Amino acid sequence: MKITLETLYTPYTLDTYSTFLSDNHEESEIEYYNEEHGTDYNYDDFDWTYDHKKLVKILFDNCIELMRDNCIDYIVRAIEPNGEPTSPREYNFSTDKGWIDFEVDHEKLVQFCLVDNKDDYHKNKLQDGSGFWWIGNREQTMLAYYLNKKTADAYTPEDYYFDQHDMLASNGGWWDVIDYELIKK
Repeated sequence: MKITLETLYTPYTLDTYSTFLSDNHEESEIEYYNEEHGTDYNYDDFDWTYDHKKLVKILFDNCIELMRDNCIDYIVRAIEPNGEPTSPREYNFSTDKGWIDFEVDHEKLVQFCLVDNKDDYHKNKLQDGSGFWWIGNREQTMLAYYLNKKTADAYTPEDYYFDQHDMLASNGGWWDVIDYELIKK
């Protein structure tokens, strides 16, 4: 059975607002530039450009790869992207996200959620709450619970975060999305 979930409802985020963007990359570039040119410039001496859409796409592609490597098991059989990731115009109430198709063994998912972990499932599943309206169907609710309960224990969000950073650093992702030019002095 195919179930589609937003990345928001998995343990693994694409959040560039507070998770994957920091000043470290710019600081590293400034330090390198100063060493190479014998200068003492700072952030304001450069004109910085960011390809945010490309960064979110790289993060989403990495997310799919990391989830395939770490989350496919006897219940989750396959993981595929469903369209392109998106970013909100403003980050007040949302964040970067993508949609993922999960091919699951429905009988085993039901067994895990409604039989083996029945009490915990009903207590901890995604559901309406103060300031939150859950509109997922039964299968999406079970899959979100499974990913957050079982998968996140084996492949923690912290491991995912560090793997994302390693992948960005090793495949040149940061250098593909952040560029700078010295402002003429």
